[in-house]
Amino acid sequence: MVRPIVVKFGGSVITCKDRPFSLRRRVLYRLAKELRASPSPVALVHGGGSFAHPLARKYRGDLVTGFFKIHQAMERLNSEVMLALGKAKIPAFSLPPSSFIQVRGGEIVKSEVSLLKWLLKRGIVPVTYGDVFPDGKGVCILSGDRIARHLAVRLHAKLVIFCLDVDGIYVKGEGGSSLAREFSASDLPRVAELPTKNADVTGGMRGKIEEILKLAEAPVDIYLINGLKEGLLSRALKGERGLGTEIR
Repeated sequence: MVRPIVVKFGGSVITCKDRPFSLRRRVLYRLAKELRASPSPVALVHGGGSFAHPLARKYRGDLVTGFFKIHQAMERLNSEVMLALGKAKIPAFSLPPSSFIQVRGGEIVKSEVSLLKWLLKRGIVPVTYGDVFPDGKGVCILSGDRIARHLAVRLHAKLVIFCLDVDGIYVKGEGGSSLAREFSASDLPRVAELPTKNADVTGGMRGKIEEILKLAEAPVDIYLINGLKEGLLSRALKGERGLGTEIR
């Protein structure tokens, strides 16, 4: 199988995170169209944004009670993503993460990716998302970033593209914060947290970076780009560099 590309649509890109259940429809539909530029098979993961994070915060101390509400919210957002892909004439198939991933103690312990590989071989985009999971002792949240990282390894991806609502990773310097064109684990203490109205229950930018850095030792290129800027995704899919931050 040709090595695929894993793309992650950040929840803060395809939704307005300061307004519950609000979709950035134009952005989502434009990103869906840009996927057509890929010369390789694509597996798509998306976050929850304003559909899931407000509920996850509300039920943070009792996820069992909010389990079905969070799950339903993610299914609702996933249906919007699938509609956008359909509008862009991209053959896609939705796979709830619980249909192929097993979780214990908040960690992925097993996954069955044969169906994803089957879809990729036939030019069909498998689509999955961050969600709530039963994990043996209760309920946990598995972020889209973690799923994207896992799929990149399991599918032997050649490239992972994270679409953010910022230009990439910003680091602190003498003159203030600046965009890092390249970033490695040794740069983590210098990360500049950008101001946000709503704390991200899956870890915010620092948590995202720590998750992504776990991929750095794998034989895969990792790009972080601004998904709100038109054309960057299509250019990154074609292999263009220098569009955001590259993880080393």
